[in-house]
Formats: sequence, C-alpha cells, structure tokens
Amino acid sequence: MKRLGAAALVLVIGCSGEAAPPPTEFDIIARDFTFDGDLWQPVDGTTVTVNVSNAGNTPHTWVVLDAGVAVASVDDVAAGDMLFEMNIPVGETASAQLAVPPPGDYQVICSIPGHLESGMEGRLSVQPAP
Repeated sequence: MKRLGAAALVLVIGCSGEAAPPPTEFDIIARDFTFDGDLWQPVDGTTVTVNVSNAGNTPHTWVVLDAGVAVASVDDVAAGDMLFEMNIPVGETASAQLAVPPPGDYQVICSIPGHLESGMEGRLSVQPAP
C-alpha cells in the first residue's frame, strides 16, 4: 500500500468541496500583555459569542475599533472609534455577543493605558458571507 504524504492529505481534504462552517464563538485568553491569538475571522452578517478569560495580573479589555481606524497608542482612540468593548477583571471570564460588522479588517486592542503600547493587539478580519 502506498502512503500519502502530509501534503497529499491536505490536498485531498482541501478539495473535498465542503466549506468549514463560519465560527460562532471565539475563546480568547488575555495575559500580560498579549491575547492568545491575534487574528479572528468571523463572517459578515453573523453574530459570534466572544469569551475572554483574563489570566493576567491586571484588568484587560477586548476592543474592536471602527473600520479604517488604526492606532499605535490608546491616547489616539476617540470615543466614537470603538465598535465593541468588553471589560475583563483579573481572574474572570467575560462573554458578549458581537454583531459582526461588514467585511474588512478591524484593529482589536486592549484599551488599558500602556497595554496596546506593550503589544496587546490583534485583528478582526471579517470575511464576506458565502
């Protein structure tokens, strides 16, 4: 019997014609000073449950900024720039429903002063509905 290599197996799976279902939930761990992932890819027109657990020693937030807004410092964020915000106390898990915005890239940050500047950010890359 001939063995298939990993690349062949990926090719067979990738060509099966079955699309993966869009995510309905994101489980995220906030640490000092990172999120356990930096890319989340929901589908336009859906709602996802966002669960953020704070495994750090300070409070954290998980904030999605408006399309086209990109900041390097929390000081640059205007009140109207935030599409979605969660506050996560130390040692707790917060959950909320996110109505996924239109397709595009959205910066995700921790809005606690100094946390974004320490690298606590990611990207919500909204995919068009199939």
